[in-house]
Amino acid sequence: MRRTAALTKVTCCPIGTVSSSLETLDAAPRQADEGAPDAWLVFEGDAAAGLRDIRPGDDLILITWLDRARRDVLTVEGSRVRVRSLEAIDGTPIVDLNPVLSADIGRR
Repeated sequence: MRRTAALTKVTCCPIGTVSSSLETLDAAPRQADEGAPDAWLVFEGDAAAGLRDIRPGDDLILITWLDRARRDVLTVEGSRVRVRSLEAIDGTPIVDLNPVLSADIGRR
């Protein structure tokens, strides 16, 4: 029996912020390979313990909330996307979805 999860309000608590030379939406490139500058990730004191095993050169996945992005421009066909090998259990909230760019795949 397939259950449909009701939309649940989820509160996200940031563990830090980005410190970047980009200060406006107009200055920001649409993709990293379009001239995005280096930036600093500045973490809150409570999150510092989670950084202890990170070393220079490690591959990381950074999840941000693009808080100044427009939320009224999303266009999709249908409302379901089938994926493979997802370890999340039924009803897990989805926060965001973006395609992996071919340039990102080549860097691995």
